[in-house]
Amino acid sequence: MSDLCGITCGDCNASDPEWASLNRGILLCKDCCYVHRTLGPQFTRVKSLKHSQWHPNLKKMLYTLASGAANHVWEYTLLIEPSKVDLNSKPLPNEPVETRKRKFITSKHFHCQFIRRQKSDSLNSELHSTVRTSDIGTSLRLLASGGDPNYFHPILGTRILHVAARSGQALQVELLFLYGAQTDGLDYLGQTPVEHALAAGHKELALRLLELRYHLTDQLSYFVCSQVPDHSTTKHIIIPRESKLINGRKKQEEMLRLQLPLVLEQFAGDLYDEVDRRELEGAMLGNSTGSDASKYSVAFLPVHSYFPSVRNQTRQKFARLTNDELASLITFVLIESKRRHCNTIATEIEVDKEIFFHADSTTGRSKHDLSQSNNDGRVGTQLPEDDEFPLYDSVASDDDLNLTEEQTILPSQRSALEVTSISSSNMNPISNCETNGRAQALSAKIIETEIKVEELKEKNYSMKLEITVLHRMVSLSEK
Repeated sequence: MSDLCGITCGDCNASDPEWASLNRGILLCKDCCYVHRTLGPQFTRVKSLKHSQWHPNLKKMLYTLASGAANHVWEYTLLIEPSKVDLNSKPLPNEPVETRKRKFITSKHFHCQFIRRQKSDSLNSELHSTVRTSDIGTSLRLLASGGDPNYFHPILGTRILHVAARSGQALQVELLFLYGAQTDGLDYLGQTPVEHALAAGHKELALRLLELRYHLTDQLSYFVCSQVPDHSTTKHIIIPRESKLINGRKKQEEMLRLQLPLVLEQFAGDLYDEVDRRELEGAMLGNSTGSDASKYSVAFLPVHSYFPSVRNQTRQKFARLTNDELASLITFVLIESKRRHCNTIATEIEVDKEIFFHADSTTGRSKHDLSQSNNDGRVGTQLPEDDEFPLYDSVASDDDLNLTEEQTILPSQRSALEVTSISSSNMNPISNCETNGRAQALSAKIIETEIKVEELKEKNYSMKLEITVLHRMVSLSEK
């Protein structure tokens, strides 16, 4: 990351930062990185500059924002209106973490105390226009003020990501994705951002959009087998060979198979957060010695204030699983995701015979090899019992994902799991569509309404299940 040389920590101005907050667009020193991690990925998505893999577009986006544009957003009142804020609010590099730095970072990134509060009916339309340009600093300001990355323009009939894709603005695409833009969202003609990029001749951007579309399952696959699929083909989800040995938890597989799409997506997103936590933990502890190892450790996922307690507890219980156990659970999710993606039954899902769980090149064995015996003589991975490790289908609700009016920063939404396959062979240019615009706009509205109805049905179903779980917990406590 030599391009980032000379940029200091965005929160304390320490030199040579080795970490980054992607959705905040700043670099971080070790101390500030630790505080960011304790806030949780819903507020700040942390990545290592040295140990993580970087796509060139994401790296360039970070460099552009970290060079100054980002802190013009997050520290607006400190820079523009210093009379209203204590001039010494920003900590120095050598100041204590748990007093000065934590207080400042919490005010800056959790409460968003220093941003410019912009309330305007034209906020989303401004963002819709801005993404046509390379001005990602303005886009960040609009998103920080509450702009909706999935805004559908009622007159033009396109979403914000469609505009960025057709304009070839790769950095805008990266930023919008970090703030939850849906890569499979449709315009009034039923076209996706990938098709907009192809129609405008931006083939590399179209491929990147396709990669972002499968970002969640790609990251889970990489944790399990250190490989990701080639999305230029029609193969989008990898199932490692060793997964066929997983046969001890048929009930867990059946439970996943019965989950509503929203619940499965949320569960996969929580696994993604745990995988991300473990990778960051390994990178952080690898650079720490002695007492620093425990000082910078984040042992489990922080509590998400918008999730119910049962889901937060389940997320934190992931930390109790070994890598093998977590890999087994992820494989269940990958199998179910591929089943729904291909619209087939689980028994027809084929494993990738040449891909192992972190396979060793000489022995074909791995740290995730499920055929190896555990220390207590058990063969294969044993997942915890249901009472100790419940699926939280009973507490999933759309309301849990909504932000309160006081919180203006939209958390990064996980990539939606695929239901239908996509390939470049069926991507017709928009110019070939000969559909009446007004009729298509009305059709899009009808589709959105139908989706909302389905979401309300899922919400109602989830609330009923939550009541059932609560009754069960009460009955157990009475015993």
